[in-house]
Order: sequence, then structure tokens, then C-alpha cells
Amino acid sequence: MNLLMIFLIYSENCTSIFALLKKFTLSLFVFLSGSLLYLSKAQDLRFLDLKRQPIDGLIVSISDLNTGKENVIITDSKGMISLKENKVPYILHTYHFAFIEHRDTIITLENKTITLQSNNVKLDEISITGNYGMTDHSLFNTEVITREKIESRAANNVQDLFTHQLNTRVGYSPATGSTVSMQGIGGENIKVLVDGVPVIGRIDGNINLAQLNINNVSRVEIIKGPASVLYGTNALGGVINIITAAGSNQPFKAGVNSYYESNGQYNVDLFTNFHFKKTDVSITGGRNFFEGWSDIDTSRAKEWKPKEQYFGNIRISQQLQRTKLTFQSSYFDEKVTAKSGIIRGWPYEAYAFDEYYKTKRFNNSLQVNHIINNTHSLQVTAAYSYYKYQRNTYRKDLVTLSQSLSDNLSQNDTNTYGAGLVRMVYTSDDNNLKLNYQAGIDFNLEYTEGRRIENEKQQVGDYAAFGSVQYKPFESLVISPAVRIAYNTTYNPPVIPSLNLMYLLTKSTTLRASYSRGFRSPSLKEQYLQFVDANHSVYGNISLKAENSHHFLASADWRKAVGNVTFKLTPSLFYNYIYNKIMLVAQENSYTYLNLNKYITQGGQLIAAVEKGNIQLSAGISYTGIYNELENTEITAPFTYGTELNGSAEYRFTKTKTSFALYWKYNGQQPFYVLNESNSVSTVELLKGESYSMVDLSVVQPFLRNRLTVGTGVKNILDVTSINSSQSTGAHQAANDVALVGMGRSLFLRIQLQLSK
Repeated sequence: MNLLMIFLIYSENCTSIFALLKKFTLSLFVFLSGSLLYLSKAQDLRFLDLKRQPIDGLIVSISDLNTGKENVIITDSKGMISLKENKVPYILHTYHFAFIEHRDTIITLENKTITLQSNNVKLDEISITGNYGMTDHSLFNTEVITREKIESRAANNVQDLFTHQLNTRVGYSPATGSTVSMQGIGGENIKVLVDGVPVIGRIDGNINLAQLNINNVSRVEIIKGPASVLYGTNALGGVINIITAAGSNQPFKAGVNSYYESNGQYNVDLFTNFHFKKTDVSITGGRNFFEGWSDIDTSRAKEWKPKEQYFGNIRISQQLQRTKLTFQSSYFDEKVTAKSGIIRGWPYEAYAFDEYYKTKRFNNSLQVNHIINNTHSLQVTAAYSYYKYQRNTYRKDLVTLSQSLSDNLSQNDTNTYGAGLVRMVYTSDDNNLKLNYQAGIDFNLEYTEGRRIENEKQQVGDYAAFGSVQYKPFESLVISPAVRIAYNTTYNPPVIPSLNLMYLLTKSTTLRASYSRGFRSPSLKEQYLQFVDANHSVYGNISLKAENSHHFLASADWRKAVGNVTFKLTPSLFYNYIYNKIMLVAQENSYTYLNLNKYITQGGQLIAAVEKGNIQLSAGISYTGIYNELENTEITAPFTYGTELNGSAEYRFTKTKTSFALYWKYNGQQPFYVLNESNSVSTVELLKGESYSMVDLSVVQPFLRNRLTVGTGVKNILDVTSINSSQSTGAHQAANDVALVGMGRSLFLRIQLQLSK
């Protein structure tokens, strides 16, 4: 009614209804024009590559020409940034490791689409572990295993990935799982990380790589040689960094992976990803089942023990203006069944003692990546990891099939480990400056609980500050000294320095050299373990000294393109000197941990590769020598050398997108010396591992515009199962021990189905 009165009063001053409509239309036009002018103050910029795909994570610097004020924004998954109430003119400058820098002066507030040129950098040449950021010129001697390599090798876990890796040895234990050594240095000195967070739960000093699934992994980066300055203890021999996938640019993506292998493996996992605005949520989960395998049918007992794994992971990331928050939580549950082949009580009854090994992992981390400006950044990581290992023995009645827990305390054991981490790293990285730097702090607190741990609970804290500089006296030379200063609640660690040099000799040749010092404090188990059962006794040693080391590395990287053919040649030499190395040795009627005076590994490797279009060929050779100087003995063992060879051939049909891959690895005989102490008499034994080769073949075929991918092939074509791992000579009677290295020849089939919107 009020509106009607206003209309009538207003109409009296108008000559006609048409004049009223005219004024009303004019007023509406003025209002809408003003609104559009206001809204036009916002400007959208979109960045694409040459294939018209959006560039995610591009750093865009906006500098006001009048005031000089700089604003830094990171593009979202659609390659977009939005500038609200921005003033012109301004200078736009982009930064991304894979694209050529783009600089432009913007004088109008209009939406733009900007196309950037590629920097001609391949993904498998990029590494982030230990570097100031993503780079194709790492100061470290880094090897990268991309997602494409993971799929072509039909790998289900990190252990599978290292089967064909050069200068790397993988071992298997029925109770503790897989072990790995690099450059002759064992797994207790190999730091394993997931997105930069240390993996805990070492059994006999090793992380079981078979427990680290790679269903949501984008790449694995390997540094061979000490990285103790950056990562502290356990990084004396190298670093394995497992980098999980960052999500998808699509609003919705989901799928299922299934894997079957004829040796008794049945795996399935589901994944889904939601992306809306600046938030990304990824959820994965699955089950791996292995029914066990033996070369010879042993009825109940299996050489390769049956196991069942359940796992899940959730990752949530939020992109703010300059800050990216990423929260990740993962859960892992494994049960290994070791049925006994010894039937007792016959003929009056039939029973056996079966063992079960259970593992639980629960890891949580929060990472904050803040871009201060186009050259300065801050990364903060907070994490908590939990690990539980349980061993139980049951008396199994083979008539009634009932079972009861053994009342023998030595046959049952539970150990738990926990670790907290806070890490902050500040980086200044400007390609236009001669001097850049990085500084950080690293706080670690680890504890262990268990009946076989002295006082049933022990903990250790390690608090460190570290820093490095990268100095370019001229464009082709980088000199990078670094240092780590730490406080340990159990030991007094030394100052740990390192020096890395990189020289671009020519456009196709890069030279690297480095010296670094390593440090490893004895683990809580090595100090406080008290393990006694009917077969043997193992005691920790609180008098152990910390391990220290010196490491030298020299390498070259030559790459030459001749037409459409690219040649690569990468030779390297290394020398590792470890003193006070901790080893488990026999002493009278028990085992204990002792320090060796000296442990040295030295050698070199050469990798050659040729790439032409869809064909990739590579071959490598490594030669590693190991030297022990054994404490409290008069015997000094000489260097013993072992050889490794590997090769691969890959081909991809352009039209059908079919990929073929053949992998071969020769593990030569690796002699080594060990110390035996019995009745106060020290002897040295020479052990020789038998040589063997592993060959795998895989074929991958996508269908339905890459929505369906089928992979198949043959693993262990040469049907290798076990080798003679030792041939003892000296004061003791010769004996041969058998080491398991493969489950025989097997066929596999992998099917992946994914849907996206």
C-alpha cells in the first residue's frame, strides 16, 4: 500500500505514465552501471601452460608501481588468482620451477589469461629433499622414482621399489620384514621419511619397508650418503623420503585399485578426492592379503609368512592467500602368521606352537607452508607418530583347532614407541642474489615402553638448530656450507658440518663434490633391551658410544641431446668412514651390542641412459668395498668387494598408449666379515653371499580415456627363491645359511578404475 501511494504521488509530477517508466529505467541503468563499475575493481588472472592446462601453485608477485608495495598470491588448482580493489598500474612477476619467469606491466583492470612457457624440466629430474625448494639442479646426489616408475614396476610397497635399485641391497626376515642397505651401510643408518616426517618403529635397527604402502605416493626421493645436518640421527647412511600425492585439480575424483599375483597376493584399495574452492580432501583405504608361499610345500609352515594389512589415510589441505595448511592422518594394521611345521605330542595328541606378529602405526602431521614473498618462505611441521609391535605365541590343538596363549613369558612380547616432532625451516632463495640461506630448528622426543626394556620405559630427546648458505661467486658455481648443533639428553653429539659444491662445467655437464659428517646415537633398544628366551639372550649396552662418520662424494652428470636422442651419463665415487659402529655380536652364551673401532665402505657407480621419443634404455654398474676393523681383536679384515649391475628398457606406443617395461638387477657376491666372541676368545668369520639376478616384465594399457588402466606381467622371470647367504671359514665349522630373496616366478594383474567430474 505504501508503495502504491508513493507511485501515485510521484506520478502527479509526470506528464504521463511513459515519462515515469523512462525515469525509472534511467535510475535502474545508473544503479546497475555503478554496481558494475564497483565490481570491475576486482580482476581475475588465469595462468595456463602451453597445453592450456591450469598451473597450480604458481607464485605471483604484484608490485604497485606508485607505492612499491608488493603482494604475493599463489594460484589455485584452476590456475586462478583474484585481485580485489587492486590499483593499476602494477608489475606482475611469476615464479615456478617448471616454467620460465614471466614479467609484465598491467595498466588496465581487466580479466586476463596468461600462458607460460615450460622450462623444459622433466619431473624425474626434480627433487625437493634437502633442497631450498623444487629444483632440477640439486646439490645432493639424489635419485628420484616417479609415479610412472612405481606403476611400471608393479610395486605395492617401498620394498618392491628397491628390488632393482643400483647400489642398494634388500633383505628379508620372516619375523621383522624387509631390510635395506645403501653403499654398504645398513638400514639402522638409513633415515626413512614420509613427507619429511621420520618413520619410527625399528626392529633390529631396520624400518620394515614392506609396511610402507605406496598407493597414494607421487614419488620417492633417495639421498645416498649422510644428511645428518638436515635430519639428525639415523641419516648417517642416507635418506629415503616418501612424498604423498597432493590431491587433484578436479572437483571430484574416485576410484578403486585391485592387484592379484599368482604367489598368493590379493590387494584392493579405494580412493576419493574432493576439491572445492581452495580446499582439497583426499581419503584412501584398503586391504592387502598374502596367503603365504614356500618353494617346497611344507604344509603348515611357510617360508614367506602369510600376512594381512589394513590401512587408511586422510589428507586435508587449505590454500589461503600466502599460506597452505596440510593435515594428514594415517593408520596401519598388520598381522603376520608364522605357523610351526613341528607337530608335537604325536601319536597321543597333535599340537604346535604358532606365532603371530602384530604391528600398528598411527601417524599425524600438520604442515604449514607460508610464502612471505617471492624469495622468502617459512615451513613448519608438527607431528606425532605411534608404533606398537606385538609378538604372541599360541598352543594350537590340531585336533579341535582350538588355541590358547602360551604362559611362557619369553614367548610373548609387546613394545610401543612414540615420537613427537616440531620442525621449522626459514628459507631465502633468490636466483638474482649471490648469497642465499636456510635456517631451522628441529625438536624430537622419542620414547619406548615394554616389559623387555630396562625399567619398562625409556625416552630420549634431541634438540637441534641447523643452517646452510648457498653462495654463487659466479653463475656456474655454488658453494654451500652447512652446520648442525644439537643437544641430546643421552649423548653429547658433536657439531656436524657439511660442504657441498656444484659446478656447471658446460650446459650439458654438472660436477658435484661434497664432504659431510654423520652422527647416530644408539637407539633405546640398543641401550636398554633385555630379551631372554629358550633359544638365546640379547642384552642392551648402556656403555655404547655414539657412531660418527666422515663421508666424501664426487659425481658428474652429463646430458647431451643429439637431434631427438638424449644421452645421459652419471659416474660417482664415494667413501664412508664410520667409527664406533654399533653391531650385535655373540658373547659367551648371549648376544650384546658392541662398538667397532672402524667400519669403511668405498666404491663407485656408473649409470648410462639413452632416450629417443618413446624408447628409454638405461644400464648401471656399482662396485662397493667394505672394511671392518674389529675391536678387541688382533685380526684386521681387508676390504671385500661386491658388484651390482642393473638395466631397464621401456617403450610406449603413441597411438594405443601401451607401455612395456623390462627390469633386470644382478646382485653380485658380497663377502663380509663378522665378529664372534665366545669364552673371551675373539674370532673373525668370512661370510659370502651368493650372487643372483632378478628380472621383471610389465605391460600397462589404459582404456576409456584413461579411466580404466590394466597392468600385467611377470615377476622374477628367472624363478629365484633362495641363495646360500654365508660360507663360514676360520675357527668355526663351515656352515651354509639360506637367505630368502624371491617367491619364484609369478604372474600379476593390476586393474585401476577411476571416475572424475
